[in-house]
Amino acid sequence: MWCFNQQRCVNNNSYLVSFPYGLSRCSIHQTCKKCQADVACGWCDDGSGTGIGMCMEGGQRGPINPVTGIMQKNKCPKLNWFFTECPLCNCNGHSKCENGSQCILPCANNTAGSHCQYCIEKFFGKPINGGLCQPCMCNEHGDTCNRETGRCNCNTKGVTGDHCERCDTQNNYVDDLQIDYQFTFNLSKIEDRHIRQINFFNVPTKSDVDTDFDIYCSKATKIKISSKTTRSHESWIIRNYTGTRIKRRFSASDYTFGSADNNTTFHVYVYNFTPPIEIVVSFSQHPKLDLIQFFSIFSLCFLVLLTLAAILWKIKQKYDIYTRRQRLLVEMEAMASRPFRPILLELYPRGADAEVLDTNDSTPTTTTTTSITTSTTNTVTSNCCVTGTNGAMPNATSTAIPCLSSNVITKASNKDNSKFCNNSANKVIPNSTSPDSLSSDLLDSLNTLKIKKKVNPSPIALEPCCGNRAAVLSLLVQLPTGGEPYTPIGHPGGLAIASTLVTLGNPRKCSNDPITLAKGDVNKNKTSRGKQPYSSHSPDTCI
Repeated sequence: MWCFNQQRCVNNNSYLVSFPYGLSRCSIHQTCKKCQADVACGWCDDGSGTGIGMCMEGGQRGPINPVTGIMQKNKCPKLNWFFTECPLCNCNGHSKCENGSQCILPCANNTAGSHCQYCIEKFFGKPINGGLCQPCMCNEHGDTCNRETGRCNCNTKGVTGDHCERCDTQNNYVDDLQIDYQFTFNLSKIEDRHIRQINFFNVPTKSDVDTDFDIYCSKATKIKISSKTTRSHESWIIRNYTGTRIKRRFSASDYTFGSADNNTTFHVYVYNFTPPIEIVVSFSQHPKLDLIQFFSIFSLCFLVLLTLAAILWKIKQKYDIYTRRQRLLVEMEAMASRPFRPILLELYPRGADAEVLDTNDSTPTTTTTTSITTSTTNTVTSNCCVTGTNGAMPNATSTAIPCLSSNVITKASNKDNSKFCNNSANKVIPNSTSPDSLSSDLLDSLNTLKIKKKVNPSPIALEPCCGNRAAVLSLLVQLPTGGEPYTPIGHPGGLAIASTLVTLGNPRKCSNDPITLAKGDVNKNKTSRGKQPYSSHSPDTCI
């Protein structure tokens, strides 16, 4: 096989023996220091004074043949052979030295450094020992690259690759902005440190609607906007604008929107900025507002809502009426389920001559009873007027037995809690008894009755309501008959039950009764001056 470095043929069977470290063991070193670090190598300078040289196998006296071990002085002059020390001037062939060791700057061949050992910005390569630097190849999407590998630092968002040759699909970056959406780009990550430009494009889809464009940048940048159709070249709308925001409307009459053959595409270029930066961009197509259509729809919706509200209100009224009726039925059932008891009444005949006694007259008067009429049961057990409650309000659990009179209102004592009866004979007075047929003892007893005040009608029932603050009071009343002794046929009359709602309160002493104070009650009266005065109501009324 032919060995290029040795410029001779090498037997395949003796290759490993001749070259145990591989082909040209010392030729892999590119600098003098690395070459002398290998004990079997030395550095041969080319004599140009720029630091260019070659690493060869050799020793102190000079280079040698690695196979035969014979000196090869013709390969490197003795003055240019460096086995233990390196030349003072080392500019890697891109400059010369002054003062013996300092390279003259700037270095040539797009190199930089104190020994011209690396490439300048926007170039890459290995300039050591005469190597060359090449410009970065980034397909116009980047200016800088790695100095050694040449991998580009793409400065356009969404472009990637060693030479910025493909789109960034891994991070789902899409520069096609959809209509009626707002996009925000936050370039603050470490991988965005080289970004200097971002591009967008949009294709409006609605043919007869204007397109609104809006872009906002958190810092001042340069912005360019262009339009392009399928059959024309790109034309600039806004060029070299510097600022933070642009709002623009593109009329549907000036551009072709929504066409499959020759649609307009808008291109937006944002560049010349440094991260971190936030960019908000949007394209929108909102139809024009038709006022007639708007107010028609609004009025229709309002009428529908109003009709729905009226229907709901009617339903609520019907439901309220139903609930009131149900509540009334429950109340009527509750009232109908009240217990009943017989009531003994003393009735005077209609049209009988009776005297109404004056409450201010202290003289006894005679009550003349012409006839005694029975109640609806047509039976009277005794000729008595029962005042069992002494004129006070009956309690909630008992029913008072009233004393009613048709044409004569008798006066009873407020102090006695007794029964006035025919005690002398204890007889039952039959129906239609004339006063002339009564015994003299009974007449004398009736004539000696002393009445001090008019008796108020007493209730036959008092049912307290919930909370005991009000009650339903029931009375027996006698309906008028038009001056006739009996109710005419076909007309309502006789007795009826009347009910009313009253409030409950503590019974008060009547103000028309004389109040006498004893000597011992004088001090008690003084201590009660701050209390409420006596009520003027009768003890038999509900307050």
